[in-house]
Amino acid sequence: MREQKRILYTGGLLFVFGIIVLLTANVAVPQTENMGVENAGPSQQPPLQPLNIQQIQQQQQQQQQPQQQQQQPQCCVSPALTINPEELIINTSHGNITLAQLAEIQPGLGTVMMEYANRFWSMYYAAKSGNWDLAAYQMKEALEIQEVGETTRPARAPMLKAFESSFLDPLNNTINAKNFSAFQTTYNDTVGGCNGCHAASGFPYINYTLPSSPPNIP
Repeated sequence: MREQKRILYTGGLLFVFGIIVLLTANVAVPQTENMGVENAGPSQQPPLQPLNIQQIQQQQQQQQQPQQQQQQPQCCVSPALTINPEELIINTSHGNITLAQLAEIQPGLGTVMMEYANRFWSMYYAAKSGNWDLAAYQMKEALEIQEVGETTRPARAPMLKAFESSFLDPLNNTINAKNFSAFQTTYNDTVGGCNGCHAASGFPYINYTLPSSPPNIP
């Protein structure tokens, strides 16, 4: 039994070895034919050329540029247009108006600050009476009207944003905490900061003072 197994094992190895030889011969012959070499001994490989990294990068950039140009929208390729606001006419149901006229009637800081003062007035007495939801609402509306001033008077936007981060954000935190003592202290600081902005902007005669009585609020 052992002898039979040995013979079968040996025969199997010879069979596998023969297949490997045949496969190797089939692979090697086409390579020799393709190279055009017949009984010529070791083949001579051409010398390796050094890689030109700069040339490869230039070729890649040239291939990518047409693709990038196709992907870019036409609006992004065209330069920005400069429009004379006096010449751009807008047709409305009430008549024609130029872009310059439309810009002139947008509310400036004078108009914005009138509403700002009313919001600030209502905010204080709402907080004092414990109506924190109303105080939070007045703060939200004050911030929104300030955004109008930042948009229509962009030259004043940096000062308005600085005032918001320095005074309004801390004041808003006291409203969220529903702490009137902290609110009153921060509110007085905010009024001082507001009047300081007026003076720095060339309007020292505009001095906000909290009215002594509350408005008619719910």
